[in-house]
Amino acid sequence: MDLRARFGCLESVLDTTSSFSEGLRAQVL
Repeated sequence: MDLRARFGCLESVLDTTSSFSEGLRAQVL
């Protein structure tokens, strides 16, 4: 597997997680 593709996938997952946690935090506060 291409290392660059793996990092891109990881980055997209990280981006989704951060945006999800931000939305969750906005709901809680």
